[in-house]
Amino acid sequence: ICSNKMFNKLDTIINRTFLNNVFSVISDCPAREKLAYGGDILCTTEAFMYNFYMPSFYKKIIQDFKDAQRPMGGITETAPFVGIADGSPGDKSGPLGFQLAFIYLIKKMYEFYGDTQILIENYDAARKQVEFLNTSTNDYLFDADLGDHESLDEKTKSLTASVFYYLHVHYLKEIAEVIGKQDDAIKYDSLSKNIKEAINRKFSISDSGVYARGTQSDQVFVLWSDIVEEKNRDKAMAALLTALENKNWHLSTGLFGTKMLFDLLRKENLTEVAYKIANQRSFPGWGHMIESGATTLWETWRYSDNIYSQNHPMLGSIGAWFYRSILGINELEPGFRKILIKPQPAGDLTYAEGSFKTLYGEIVSSWKISEG
Repeated sequence: ICSNKMFNKLDTIINRTFLNNVFSVISDCPAREKLAYGGDILCTTEAFMYNFYMPSFYKKIIQDFKDAQRPMGGITETAPFVGIADGSPGDKSGPLGFQLAFIYLIKKMYEFYGDTQILIENYDAARKQVEFLNTSTNDYLFDADLGDHESLDEKTKSLTASVFYYLHVHYLKEIAEVIGKQDDAIKYDSLSKNIKEAINRKFSISDSGVYARGTQSDQVFVLWSDIVEEKNRDKAMAALLTALENKNWHLSTGLFGTKMLFDLLRKENLTEVAYKIANQRSFPGWGHMIESGATTLWETWRYSDNIYSQNHPMLGSIGAWFYRSILGINELEPGFRKILIKPQPAGDLTYAEGSFKTLYGEIVSSWKISEG
């Protein structure tokens, strides 16, 4: 809870939407499809984990992905698999961003709950998936993808697909290091560097810091994933801020870019920018949904009366920003065994308070600004 009433209402709406979509699977909506799409899962995992105690449920979701894994190793778009394979790189596997949910969820189970066993049990499946992706490209790049799904700008699908491929390999390298598979760690570290070089070679506009079309999504993808070369990082951030200012500090990102944007602004200590975007009351944004009478999150930034769902978790990723940035509760060691408390007051906020239960006890953050 905080001094911004719209944020409090949004927090309630996020929780309501999440609870409407946890029957057997993390569903995309409880009415029209009721399917467990990987992209939706990836973008909401941290928000779910801050709001609810999720290890048993997510262990089941990981098993669903594993059970649905394609013969060649690809991860399906939905788990259980129902035959949908949009933007597939082959073998009826899902688009790259939706496939990423499997290894990302394993990684977050370790970071939030200190579960090393989940890394060990699922390593072979994750490795098989990455090897499938490796055989699906000759130049370290991909074209097939859904892009930044539901973004309002033209999508650069080849950029997002290639970044997702890089993240698969990078996360596998990190997991290999944790569980002591040093040869694999060296192999995948080398591969991830080759992918990063290929992305920079193809999509970076000289040394301007601009990537592809320079949209919010294009810029945030390469910054969040650390694809940008260090020498160009400041320029890339400046290009992102220009893209945001050009939209009058409204976001135009889709489900992936929105999650990445608020993560990035927190890490860059640009909470004033994040607050300005989150606090918008006009289209597009969460405030616009609320002003339009939403009681659960919409599937799209624009209201839809009968085509798209009005009860969709995927844009609820900002729920993690409430905890990580406004309350400032962050892990320094797996399971929150060691923590960083770093509230980032911004805008007209005067107080915030909240708590988070970990394996090591409850963390409470409460702050207020008064009399200067």
